[in-house]
Amino acid sequence: MSIDKEISLPDLFNYVWRKRKFIVQVILGFVFIGLIIAFTSPPEWRSSTVLLSEETEGSVGSNLGALGSLAGIDLSTRGGAINPSVYEDLTRSANFLLEVLEKEYYFPSVRDTIKVRTYLDEYTKGSVVGFIRQLPNKILGLFKAKTEVALGMTYNDIVILDRDTDRLIKNLRDRIILKQGDNGEISISVKLQDKIVSAYLTILVREYVKTYVVQYYQGKELRNLKFIEAQLDTARRLFNLKSREYAKFRDGNVGLSSYAAKIEEQRLQSEFNLSSGVYSTLAQRYEEAKIKVQEVTPVFSELEPVTIPPYVDSPKRKLIVCISLLLGGFVSVSFLLFKNILLQLRRNQE
Repeated sequence: MSIDKEISLPDLFNYVWRKRKFIVQVILGFVFIGLIIAFTSPPEWRSSTVLLSEETEGSVGSNLGALGSLAGIDLSTRGGAINPSVYEDLTRSANFLLEVLEKEYYFPSVRDTIKVRTYLDEYTKGSVVGFIRQLPNKILGLFKAKTEVALGMTYNDIVILDRDTDRLIKNLRDRIILKQGDNGEISISVKLQDKIVSAYLTILVREYVKTYVVQYYQGKELRNLKFIEAQLDTARRLFNLKSREYAKFRDGNVGLSSYAAKIEEQRLQSEFNLSSGVYSTLAQRYEEAKIKVQEVTPVFSELEPVTIPPYVDSPKRKLIVCISLLLGGFVSVSFLLFKNILLQLRRNQE
């Protein structure tokens, strides 16, 4: 006899209905666990801001390019935009997070000015779920040999971290979120158990992103500007020297018509003209390089300012209770159906 004929939906429904007391008990058990998680998890606030990087090549760049063409300067547009995925990795670098850990702020919840490292390590409360999640690592850590190293020690450009610092860095990575939208907007958010310091850290991340993006776009042009500036300084000194030599010779040899004097005058004039040409060319290149630096520099506008969050971001107690309710119902009904199917299969075999 087939299973479909032996197991019918009305029979399953009646079986589940007869076991409704068991289902209610399981649901209440899950809801009870959800309430424990919801009310034992410490409240955390999320502070956020949204930046928009305004491209300068379309507005400022075109204006500067028009001015440059009038002056005989050839300006090219900026290229090599930052990959959107890079933005999400900016605040995950160990160097930046080590810098954040060493920042000092006044924490109202602690009523003292302490480092972010100290707050995360000593004053941040853990949740039941977090404790259960970290329990295997804590048990394994008891059997591992401990190695004492300096906090954030650098050796040959390699950052060496101890276990506590590595744990705090991973904690910060989960608390700082940076994303770039499809329209170029940059969203930054920081979640902490102290809402005021979460706003401070959001400002810190915002300024870090601005500085990084500006340095990224200006890097090549600034190096070119410094190189031309050094060459211009050398050309200026040479031009001043040759102009003084030429002027001194002309003042001291007025009215002389000897062939040697004329040859010397031509030599000095040629060197003067050459140094003058090089100096003028480098001066023009220098002005062009300064305009290019201004052209590639991105301009940021703040779509949403950093604000102290007025409400708790987590835990979302209503959502936790609802998920517990649905999960309890699903687990209990699935268990009863699976149990009923197994019983029917055993009867068929007998």
